[in-house]
Amino acid sequence: MPSRIAVIDIGTNTCNLLIADYSDKNKFKILVDNKHPVKLGEGGIQNGIILDQARARAFDALAKHMVTIKEFETSRILAFGTSALRTARNGNEFAREIESHFGFKVDIISGEREAELIYKGISLSVKLDSRPQLILDIGGGSNEFILCDNTGIHWKESYPLGMARIVEKFKPSDPVTRSEIEKLEDHFDRNLPGLYSALTQHHTRTLIGASGSFETFASLLGELLPSKYSTKPGKTHQEIIIEDFLLLHDKLINSTSAERLNMKGMEPMRVDMIVPASIFVTFILKKCSLKKLVQSTYSLKEGVLHEQMQKD
Repeated sequence: MPSRIAVIDIGTNTCNLLIADYSDKNKFKILVDNKHPVKLGEGGIQNGIILDQARARAFDALAKHMVTIKEFETSRILAFGTSALRTARNGNEFAREIESHFGFKVDIISGEREAELIYKGISLSVKLDSRPQLILDIGGGSNEFILCDNTGIHWKESYPLGMARIVEKFKPSDPVTRSEIEKLEDHFDRNLPGLYSALTQHHTRTLIGASGSFETFASLLGELLPSKYSTKPGKTHQEIIIEDFLLLHDKLINSTSAERLNMKGMEPMRVDMIVPASIFVTFILKKCSLKKLVQSTYSLKEGVLHEQMQKD
């Protein structure tokens, strides 16, 4: 009999649910993969607190996920909290409230542990080889970088440079100005010395982008250049040509929030965060002389699945 697992990822922007069956360490079937916006950091992430409105949104999302979990008769639930929960003064209290209300424990994980799970998820979706590759997961509260190959992780680090933090800290104009872009790039540059040092030891030309922002980039490109990009169900990764990404980047930084909201392929909750995310990715591509960009649909929650498959 296959095992069935539900993985809940309580992120800074979204609350994600994955339900999957697996029979051994190599065979699995994803039954449910959905998410609800929660914006846990809204209004409080700079002050290290989860506000009542954010708490209410998270509880509403978790209640919806629990309906799905019961429909699929899933008894095993693994839940994880990331940047917003680990940096909030009331993060542990919030996790206890969730356990009391819904009956499952929330594991608030470190940035290093988050990076490890992201790597395990990527290794299910992208065929890694012997050449070093750089993984980037852009979150609302933090960004994880992982230098790896098919033998494992060589270096990993989590940076508190998530896009919800960036938007609240810098409050960019609409549309963003050139001077604001330069300020953001300077902020990124000053906070990434560990990445630059690691890249001198493990040189790579490939960036693998995981999670929400990269899914939105792929979705937008699927509408902008439909003959080249698609987001078909079951597709776990695709290469994004750098020149095409830069074309999309120019479109994003020159747009207003109203224009972005009307873009086909745009996820409404990312309207404000997709611009700094695009600025961040463009900065990394140029600063690190990266020549290849791959988008993965798998990340942390698939990493939890991968880990459980190996354990069981």
